[in-house]
This record gives sequence, C-alpha cells and structure tokens, in this order.
Amino acid sequence: MKYTCNRGKGSFNVQANSGHVLYAPEGPRDTKVLLREAPESVPSLPKASDRRGRSGYDPLPAEVAAAKLNKAKKTLHDAQLLRIPPGADDKLILQWNALLISGWIWCYRATADEKYLRLATDLWHALNEQLCSGGKWYRNLTSGQLGAPAFLDDLAALAGLGSAVEAGPFVSPVRDFYLTNPIARASAVMAECSAIARDRLGAEAAE
Repeated sequence: MKYTCNRGKGSFNVQANSGHVLYAPEGPRDTKVLLREAPESVPSLPKASDRRGRSGYDPLPAEVAAAKLNKAKKTLHDAQLLRIPPGADDKLILQWNALLISGWIWCYRATADEKYLRLATDLWHALNEQLCSGGKWYRNLTSGQLGAPAFLDDLAALAGLGSAVEAGPFVSPVRDFYLTNPIARASAVMAECSAIARDRLGAEAAE
C-alpha cells in the first residue's frame, strides 16, 4: 500500500479507502504531516462469497460437530474420574433428629394430622434403637460406631417429647364461636347459627 506525505499547519489530512477526505486543513502546509493514500493503491476487501470457501468460515457439518462435542465430553468425564470423590456423610446425630421429632410433634398438635405423629414416632424408635445402648444415650452414630455420650444439650432436645405427644392436638378454648360475648348470646340469629354448628359437628363426629 502506498502513501504520500505532505506538511500542513494545524491539522492533518487522511484520505480513507473510500477516497473521501475526512478533514481538510485550511492553513499553509508547513508544520503538520498530511497523509494521503493513493486511490489506485487502495485494496478491496474480499466479498462474503469469496470467504465461504476459506478455512474458519464454513460451519461444521452437524455430524462432525456432534462427534467433536462427544469427544470433548468423554475427555472431560475421564478427567473427572481421576479425581478423589467426596466422602459420604452417613452420621446420625441425636440432637438434630430430636429437634426434627419436636417439629413433627408440633405439626401434629397444630393440625391434628396423624401423619406427623407417625413420622415423629417412627424416628423416635429409630433413635432409640441406634443411639441408645444399655440405657445410655450417645451423641452420634458414624459408620456403625457410637460416638461420645450425650451431653446436656442432647438430652435437653429429647426432654419433653413424650409429654408433648401425650398432650394431643391443640384444642381451641372457644367452645362456641357464635356465643363468645353477651351481645352475641342475646341475638336470636347467633343462637340459630350456634345450633346449626352444633348439629354439623355432631354429624361429623358420628361419621
């Protein structure tokens, strides 16, 4: 590519590939370099149709791309197999499971759903079989080996579980919603609603 250089004052002039002058200096050409590209030497960019046959422009065929991807996946998988796998955490912790039992008991008391009571009871029996030996509780069980004896925080998590189950579901202190105050009890409409509610509850209990 050929260029011609001239000197100008205050700015410089560049003629781009398009042949248009981007900036024309107004002062005498005696201080700055005027760069002008010879129009006949401007190379033309290759057309898109000319680039299609060159390496790196053509997309890979689907089967070739799939084969390369599968090869890369296999290489990655083989490298992952060389890594040391993480160990499995199979320990059974007394305190954590006691807190879980407590949560299930509270769910049972709040909803009266026997499902939560069964979950709590089953877990209690499992803990009693695995973490209690010779009348003594242990903190954890790891790979079949009992850990240290239970501490106060472990025993505190166990305390009260039996009494909470025996307490049964929560019962509302309001026996008759429609007759909770003197004004409601003086209303004939509320008295009729109360009678309908008692009949409905009686029918449900009979079923």
